[in-house]
Amino acid sequence: MIWTEYGGEAYRLGKGIRIDRKVSIGKGAGCFGLPKLAVRTFTAGGFVGDIAHGGSCNVRIMEMCPHNQTHIEMSEHVVSNGMQLSSLEDINGIMHLIDLSDAGTSGTIEMESLKVLERLPSIPPVIGIKTASSGLDEWHDFFGEDFLALSKEAASYIVSKGVEVLVLDLPSADREEDSMLGAHKAFFEGGGVAIMELAFFGSLGEGLYYFTCTPLRADVDAVATGAIVYPLQKMR
Repeated sequence: MIWTEYGGEAYRLGKGIRIDRKVSIGKGAGCFGLPKLAVRTFTAGGFVGDIAHGGSCNVRIMEMCPHNQTHIEMSEHVVSNGMQLSSLEDINGIMHLIDLSDAGTSGTIEMESLKVLERLPSIPPVIGIKTASSGLDEWHDFFGEDFLALSKEAASYIVSKGVEVLVLDLPSADREEDSMLGAHKAFFEGGGVAIMELAFFGSLGEGLYYFTCTPLRADVDAVATGAIVYPLQKMR
């Protein structure tokens, strides 16, 4: 049995559930007109990385943009000389998932919708926000849509509570046409560490989970990543 503590109570970890989206060649959660995953065979000299064409093994080069799938990003995404993924340790900790599925698929998430944070015994390091996006097809193409996004004030409010990692099932914390990226900047400038976008919460309900994520430690602002959450059950 694996357990953890939160708010002075002991919780048992349930079975892990993946919250990253599936990705297939030429198929994935589209947004911003970014290219989908493409794969090509590696060749060098007489070596061909394709068993079907006489190679000893398959060696493939993946070409993709992390922002087109479940990804995690740090402050260099929106500011020069910001933090990169190479400086991020594995993310493990309590996550409270806020369910805003009834808020619609467009418009803005305002601070008032997040006041549930005021009722928590303590603010966990990770906050997830579930919207109607988790009810859409896992490969839904958001390009050109007026999808739901955070207001700058909502992002500031979240980070002011001490939240380090924000997990969204949306393509972006900001609207597609918002070139100022006010929500991103408010979160990072307030001390936020990382934002995960295009998570997929599926049928998960509001409540406490244990969140774990081990993104590639690369000298870039964003990488595609997997993530797992474990439902928490209070121990009696």
